[in-house]
Amino acid sequence: FPSHDRVCVSGKLGTGWRLGAMNISTAPVPEWNEKAVNYSVLAMQKKVFAASTLGFIAVHDRKMDTTGDYNTVLGLEFNLLSKDSKWGGKGFVQKSDYQGLEFGKGYAHATWLRYRDLRWFIMWNHEYVSKDFRARTGFVPRIANYDTNGKIVLYDYWRLEPEVKRTWYPKGSRWLNNYSVMLYNSSYYDSVFSTTESESELGFDLSLQ
Repeated sequence: FPSHDRVCVSGKLGTGWRLGAMNISTAPVPEWNEKAVNYSVLAMQKKVFAASTLGFIAVHDRKMDTTGDYNTVLGLEFNLLSKDSKWGGKGFVQKSDYQGLEFGKGYAHATWLRYRDLRWFIMWNHEYVSKDFRARTGFVPRIANYDTNGKIVLYDYWRLEPEVKRTWYPKGSRWLNNYSVMLYNSSYYDSVFSTTESESELGFDLSLQ
C-alpha cells in the first residue's frame, strides 16, 4: 500500500539494550476498498546471563476512520543460549486485543528447548495458538479450517514436537567415524486435543572418516 507517513528509530542503549520503533501511516486505496491505516511497532531486547536475551514487542494497527477498528499484539520472549552452547531454547507468550474480544482470550505461546553434546541431542517444542488470537500485521496459520459444508470454522491448535538422538564413536575404526539413532515426532491437535496431523521418524545415520 502507498506509504503516507513514516518514522523509524533503531539502535543500542548502552551495552545490554537494543531498541526498535516504527510508525507508518498508509494512504487509502479506494479501488481495493482499503481504508487508511496507521501501524506502530515497538521492540526492546535486554541481554541477560552469558548470551541469552529477554525481549518485548508491541504491534498495533488502527484503521483511520470513525469505526475504531484496531488490532494489538503484545509479546514477551526469552531466548536461551548457555555459555558452552550445549543448552539453547526459546519461550514466548503473546496476547492479542481487538474489538469484541472477550476478557482472558486471544493468547498464543510456545517453548523450545534443546540439549546437545557429542553423544546426545535432545529437543522439545510445543506451540499453542488460540482460535481468538489475531495478528493482522502478519498472519496466523492453522486456526482456520473447512468443515464438510465448505464453511470456515476456527479451532485452537497445539503442536508437540520431541526428538532424541544418540551418537556412538567406535574406537579404532579406520573407516567409521560415528553412527547414531534418532527418534522424532511432530503432532498437531485441535481444540479438544484430537490429532489432526502427525509425523514420526526413525533414523539411523553413519558418518565415515
